[in-house]
Amino acid sequence: MGNGITRLRRFSNLQWYLAHSQNRVHLACASREAISQEAFHALLSKVLALAPQLGWAETLLDDGLIEADAVAPEHVAQYECAARQGLRLADLAPQLAKPLADTGRPAFRALCRAAPEPDARGLRSWLLLEASHALIEGGDVAPLLHGLPSQEDVRPLVDLRPRRLQRLAAGVLMPLLAALHLGASALPRPDVASFRFGRVALERAAISAVARRMQVTQRALLFGLVLEALFGGRGRWGRRLNVAYSSLPQVRALLIDDSFLKVRMDELRLRTGEKAEATIAATAAAIAARGPSPLAVQAWHSALLGWQRRLWRRVPWLFQHGLFGYSPYHIVLSLVPWVRAGKMIPGASEGICFAASMTGTTPNCIYAVGARHITLSLWLPPVLYARLGNVAAVARALQIDAEIWE
Repeated sequence: MGNGITRLRRFSNLQWYLAHSQNRVHLACASREAISQEAFHALLSKVLALAPQLGWAETLLDDGLIEADAVAPEHVAQYECAARQGLRLADLAPQLAKPLADTGRPAFRALCRAAPEPDARGLRSWLLLEASHALIEGGDVAPLLHGLPSQEDVRPLVDLRPRRLQRLAAGVLMPLLAALHLGASALPRPDVASFRFGRVALERAAISAVARRMQVTQRALLFGLVLEALFGGRGRWGRRLNVAYSSLPQVRALLIDDSFLKVRMDELRLRTGEKAEATIAATAAAIAARGPSPLAVQAWHSALLGWQRRLWRRVPWLFQHGLFGYSPYHIVLSLVPWVRAGKMIPGASEGICFAASMTGTTPNCIYAVGARHITLSLWLPPVLYARLGNVAAVARALQIDAEIWE
C-alpha cells in the first residue's frame, strides 16, 4: 500500500453520511496528447501529494480519526492503450461500475485510456479520476488542477448561528424530523443499478448571450434548462419540483457549514412552465427569493445529520433500510468552479472535462465550467435518462449549441 500513515482528522457529520452512502465523485478529462504511463503516474503522484486524504480506504470506516496510507500511484492506477482510433466516454463505464468500498484499497481510482491516433475531435486520451465524496468535492477540483492543496480552507469563520428561539424550535422538532427521515428512507425507490450517466456539452459563449437576452443569471439559465428538459412538458399547470442545489460560500458559518467540505446546500421549490423560457424565469425567481447566502436549509441539514449520527452509534440496526443515499428531492444541482486542466494534464488546455457524482437513488446534474464549454453530467434513472435528448433539444431551441457525449 504505502510506507506511512497520515492522521488527518475526525469525520465531519457530512463526511460520515457520504462515506456510508458510498457517494462517489469523478472527473473525466479529454486530452489531445497521448499521455504515457509514466506521465500518468507522475500526475497521480502530484494529486496524492496535494490531497493525502485520498489514501483513505472505506474498509477503515468508523467514527474515529481518518487515517490515510501513503499510496504509490501504481496501486490506484489503471493504464490502457485502446486498440482502435475512436475514444468514447462509454469505455469508462466499466471502471465506474467497480466498487470502492470493501476492497481493502484506497477510496480513490484513476484510469488513463490512450488511443494510437486522434479521433474525429482530435482527442488522444481520456483521464478518469474517481474518489469517495467524503474525501473530496467539486470545490477541490480547481485547486488540484492548479497544483494547490485540496484541504486548504482559507475562508474566514463567522458566527451566523440562528437566533435562540430558532435553535429551541429545532431542538424540539429535530427528533421528529429524524424519525420521519428514517421512515421515508424505507419506502420503495428505483434500483440504483438501473441509473446511468448522461453527458452533454453546451457552448459557453452562447449561454452567456442567452442569459443576457433573458435577463437572468447563467446559473438560473443552466438550472432551468435541465429542469425543463427532464420534468417539463406538463402543460399549463406544470409540475411542482423540490430541488436541492449547492453553492461555495466565501465564509464558513460556525456550527452550520461543514467543518471539512466547503459546500453549502439550499433548496428551491418551483413549478415548471408551459415553455422553457417560463421554467427558466421561475427558476431565476426562486433563486433570487432565497437571497445571497441562505443558511436555514444548511442549518437543518447539519442538525439532522448530527442527530442521525448519534442515533447510528446507539441503534445501527435502524439504518439497514436505506437511509444512506436517500433524499427527498427530485434532483440535486451543483455548479463546479472553472475547470482548467491544462496545467496538470498534458494536452487538456483546449479539451473538455466532465465532473460527475454518483448520489445513490437521487438524480443529479453537475455543471463544470470550461474555457469553451459548460459540461453537464447527469446521474439518472431510466425514466429520466430517456429524456436526455431533451436537454440538447431545449438548449438548441434557445440557440445554444449542444452535443451529447457518449
